[in-house]
Amino acid sequence: MYILGINAYHGDAAAALVKDGELIGAAEEERFNRIKHCAGFPTQSIQYCLRTAGIGIEEVDHVGISRNPGAHLHKKILAGARRMINRQHAPAPTPARSEGSLRLADGALARPLGRA
Repeated sequence: MYILGINAYHGDAAAALVKDGELIGAAEEERFNRIKHCAGFPTQSIQYCLRTAGIGIEEVDHVGISRNPGAHLHKKILAGARRMINRQHAPAPTPARSEGSLRLADGALARPLGRA
């Protein structure tokens, strides 16, 4: 049984792959993108772990994501309040013309694909 562990969206994004209780591979995202304490989604770390095991994502049985929504809750509340106040005092955006197309995807699906 393969279990993929993911630490994402806060400092030191990383991934680890375990098979039947034995560590197969692990890597921090900063090793690939050279951004110290990278806090995004560890796409390259996940790819590394899968390559090390010689498997595809479809062979992973379980995925665990480290997440504590209550961590630093007071900071999150203050940051949200600041954003809300700034939005209320910000000038209205001017319409822009775009020649490209817009495609919307569910947020959970869009994150691994990257953000502009």
